[in-house]
Order: sequence, then structure tokens, then C-alpha cells
Amino acid sequence: MSTSESTPLLNGVSGVNTRSYLEYQRQEKLEKRRITFFTHRNYKPWYDLLVLRGSTIPAVVLPFCVLFVWATIVTTIYKTTDLLKWVPNSTMFITIMGVAFGYLLVFRTNTAYDRFWEGRRLWAQLVVQIRNFARLIWLHVEPVDGSKISKEDFEYKKGAMNLLLAFSSACKHYLRNEPGWEFDDLWPYLEHVQDFSPENPNPPKSGTISIPLEISFHLGTYVAEMKAKNLIDGSAQGSMNGCVAGMVETFSYFERIKTPIPIAYGTFIKQALFLYTLSLPFQVLPVLGWVTIPVVSLGGAVLVAMEAIAGEIECSKEPLRTDANDLPIDDYIDGIKGELGRIMNRRMKLSVKREWGKAVDLDGFELRYEDAVASPTTLNAHAY
Repeated sequence: MSTSESTPLLNGVSGVNTRSYLEYQRQEKLEKRRITFFTHRNYKPWYDLLVLRGSTIPAVVLPFCVLFVWATIVTTIYKTTDLLKWVPNSTMFITIMGVAFGYLLVFRTNTAYDRFWEGRRLWAQLVVQIRNFARLIWLHVEPVDGSKISKEDFEYKKGAMNLLLAFSSACKHYLRNEPGWEFDDLWPYLEHVQDFSPENPNPPKSGTISIPLEISFHLGTYVAEMKAKNLIDGSAQGSMNGCVAGMVETFSYFERIKTPIPIAYGTFIKQALFLYTLSLPFQVLPVLGWVTIPVVSLGGAVLVAMEAIAGEIECSKEPLRTDANDLPIDDYIDGIKGELGRIMNRRMKLSVKREWGKAVDLDGFELRYEDAVASPTTLNAHAY
């Protein structure tokens, strides 16, 4: 990759390039219309009936065909021969097992959604820490005597902001089981660090280190050095260290959603569901006759679809990837990059006198300067 392509997009100057790396890396994929639970672009109320991407239809096609063939064979034998005349005219078994399977499938789906939602909650927690850290870096890392910040320290601020974006991308690749740091959305924001510089003859080997933790070490070092240079006070240092600790804590919590569901639990539901659907024709044959074929096929497909939903939204096998039912982590990172770019393109020293105008009163409340500064003995009752 050329030098121009490897330059970090977060450069802290006017006209920062905020185009997503996805536009360069996944142009063909982005040209396709993307309609998911999260982004309802060109959404139409009836579209959910026709959409295939992200639905469970592909997962139930084969089970539906198998159940259709099985139900047809059993029904034909029952209607044309005396081999299945022993089948009792009772639905007791299907009633009891149906209730049990209902609880199992609901519990399975709820458990999967809880893991899915925990991934979203943790990512929101990470975004909060990055936003706070970025604000502290850009507005509070200044000489305490009021002088202008040196060019060297300004470059350090830019580097720290780049590391914040790199941390979010590193967490994404960690969750997707993609070790290393040689990614288009990661290494450009790390190359100013000596360990990851293209000029380093002995860079870290992919998979040998935890990139998010390495970034947190560099951020902690940055905070310590800025305090040593007297560019931040103790309060700002404590807040920044708290942000670093919060980012590391969130990263550690991400490991929890990567823990897979116990194999015995998943296999039991699949095996029991398989046996239950195969037994359905024998339970409803005496009552439904030939109608058994569509009823068993559709009913069994619905049960299989419920189990497939849990597998789609579960974050243990391939957490937070790019499927239609996964969290849009790439979009979240694009949002972080845009926010950081916006912060870095504003003044580091804000002036209320220069940038604020006259404030309006709240609806139903009128506050006058004379009443606000009046002493308790002269304050009129109508001021309340």
C-alpha cells in the first residue's frame, strides 16, 4: 500500500477525510441494498414477507422438504395399508411434548437474545468511554500557564486520538477472531507507534499479543507523560485514567460473549426436536388424514425456524460479524471516526464570549438579571 493510502484519516486539519474505509474496501458490497433490523433504508411494510437475507427461510428449506417427504410416506402407508392401524387416536403425547418444547425453544431464544443485547450494551459502553476520553484529550491537554501548546505535544494529541479509533477497530477484530493488526481500518492509526511502524524491522507477530491491551498501555503512558509535562492537572489525569480503565474493562467483558453455549445444551435441543418432528405424523394421522402432510411440514418447519433464530442472533460462534442479524459494528466505528474527526477539526480552546449568543428563557419562566442577583432581603416574591 502506498504512503498516501497509509496516512491516518484523523489528521486534525480542516477538510478531514471522513469517508468510511468501507467505501474503499467493500464498495461492491455497499452497492447492494442493505435492509436489516438496524437500518430500514427503503423500508416497505410488506418487504419482510419477501426478504431472504437475514431470514430463517434458507435454514428451514431442507427440514421442510424432509418432513414433507416423511409425512407423505407415513400418511400414504396409513391410508393404503393396514401397517399403521395400531396408531392410537390420541393427541396426548403431542400436547405434553409441545408444551415442553415451547418452553425449551423460548428459553433458548431468550438466552441468545440476551447475549446479543449484551454485545450491543458493551459496545455502547465502549463508545461512551471513547467520547469522554477524546473530549478530555482535545480540550484539557493544554499548558496550565495559558501558553500555546507546542507542535510536538499537538502531534501527541493527534496520535492519542488515532489510538482511540484504533482501540475500537482492534476490539472488533478481536471479537471476530481475527488476530493481528494488519487491517486497513486498524494499522494506519497505529503506525505512529514504534512497535507498529512500517520502519520497525521486528514488528509484533500476528496473534502473539492483544492489540487492544497494547493500545491501552500506550494511552496510559500518554496520560502519565502529559501530567509529567504539566499539561493536565490531577483531576484530568484521574478522569483520563478512568477512561482507560473503563475501555479495558469493556474489552474484558467482550470475552464473556465469546464463551460458547455448552455443546450438550445445543445438541439436546436439536436431537429432541428431530425426534419430535418425526413423531408428529403418528399423532395427528387418525384425526387429520391427508391433511397431515401440510400440517406436519409447516408445523415442523416453524419449530426448526425458532431454533434457527437463536443460532442467528447468538454471539458465541462468530460474534459480531457482518451477517444481516449481527450488530453493525462497522457502522458504529464509522460513527466514532466521524465524531473524532469533528472534535479534531474544532478549536482546542473554546470561548463562551466569542461563540455563545443570548440565551432564551425557558417556557413559562422569565428570569431577570436584577432578580437573580438580588439579596434575600430585597428579592420579591414574584421572582419565584
